[in-house]
Amino acid sequence: MHVVVRYMERPIEIQVRTALQHVWAELSEKLSDLVDPSIKYGGGRKELTEILLSISNTGAIVEGLERKLEGMKDRGRGDGEIAELVKSVLETKADLAEMLRDMIGDAHIWMDV
Repeated sequence: MHVVVRYMERPIEIQVRTALQHVWAELSEKLSDLVDPSIKYGGGRKELTEILLSISNTGAIVEGLERKLEGMKDRGRGDGEIAELVKSVLETKADLAEMLRDMIGDAHIWMDV
């Protein structure tokens, strides 16, 4: 989400992201810098755009599931079971973020693909 605020009569754009969205954005920026600037705008090689879209969709699913489970937990439904599911989703989210960080470190391999 982008929010534009005014400070001292100047517009300032603020991007609001989850931590997972931020790591995904770092990966797309890195690939854009190394491989093709149009990647930032949905362009570039089909393989890369499909991978970035797939990762984005996966992150959205994981974070959506996290929100739904947290809501169920907050309403006291299936206390212990829901808490375990939330823990599992958080671990999955952390694993996905770590995978993205690894991909950022190895982004140079996409230059020759």
